Amino acid sequence: MNKPGLVSRLNEQAKTFGDIKNLLFEYIMNKEETKRRDSFEWLLHNITIMDLDTKGWKTIADGMSETKEMICSADSIAAQVVSSMVDKRVPASTFYDELWTKFTDDILLPSDEDKKCFLMSLWLDSRIPYFELDEGIEMSDDEYTDRIKQISGHISRAAFISSLNMDQKTKKASLLADEAMQISDRRDLAVFWAFAISTIEAKSEAKALQKLASKAESL
Repeated sequence: MNKPGLVSRLNEQAKTFGDIKNLLFEYIMNKEETKRRDSFEWLLHNITIMDLDTKGWKTIADGMSETKEMICSADSIAAQVVSSMVDKRVPASTFYDELWTKFTDDILLPSDEDKKCFLMSLWLDSRIPYFELDEGIEMSDDEYTDRIKQISGHISRAAFISSLNMDQKTKKASLLADEAMQISDRRDLAVFWAFAISTIEAKSEAKALQKLASKAESL
């Protein structure tokens, strides 16, 4: 089954979170045994939640927020295995080999349901597909501070743009992109995006704290 065929099947047949989990598992296990390892990597590397239609996104969101169906011990196993290898920046082949070894370990994951949960956890992990990247730009605190000052006008405009309430995320993103395109030096550009990313992360953390506070108040 090619990518369009699998995506179509997920969109048409998956009515619940469990349906998606079963279809992903069946895609691998219905292959000949010698082809399952490659199918496992292909699935994780080529099929993502972004390939689903809006109905599929809602099915996953509902399954994660309204039920306990996706919670199992294999979730934490998957997260730990992925975190360890991402931190070590292992080669892609090593990454998928190790995941496959864990997936087929009948002691670690004794039942099909454990394996399904493990696979679903991997599929939903934002660090998968896994990519080998270079180290990126490093700079001292002094250089970072100096460059912040040099592009302070762009930083101020980016902060203002980030604070706006817009009806579409693409509007805000395009304004930030327009601002970034005015910066020609790559190191300055890295500082600009470092600021933008830290601002977004700070807002996400603030929203998460607000949700926790609201839940606490309702108890």
